[in-house]
Amino acid sequence: MPRIPLVDPDNATPEQRAAYDDGVQRYGQMTNMKRTLLHSIPAYRALMEWYPLRDTVQPFLGERLTTIFAHSISADTDCLICSTYFRRILIDAGEDPDGLALDEREQMVVDFGRALAAPGARIPDDLYARISAEFTKE
Repeated sequence: MPRIPLVDPDNATPEQRAAYDDGVQRYGQMTNMKRTLLHSIPAYRALMEWYPLRDTVQPFLGERLTTIFAHSISADTDCLICSTYFRRILIDAGEDPDGLALDEREQMVVDFGRALAAPGARIPDDLYARISAEFTKE
């Protein structure tokens, strides 16, 4: 039994209801986690920033590699909720998250994500050289 009840859209504050309706319109559903976070609109908004980030990265990484990149970061930061979310996307797409077949470019992006997640987020010089040869600074 959850300790924090889900926000019920019928009994929500106007701000919670607006966020709820926007979430349904944009993403088709409101998960239990999102409905719980609606108790704190700033917490809910922090979670939802994933979507604009995804929309920025996906045009040059592609859908699959965007998910794999996000999974590599969340798995290496031990974010159980995030890594489970990205694992589910990969599994639903027919992938094995524990045995991904990656080409050289994809592996480089995964290595970059893991380096970002490491304590201190220090990117090794050789990895940075490969990343900067493939992608712009932006």
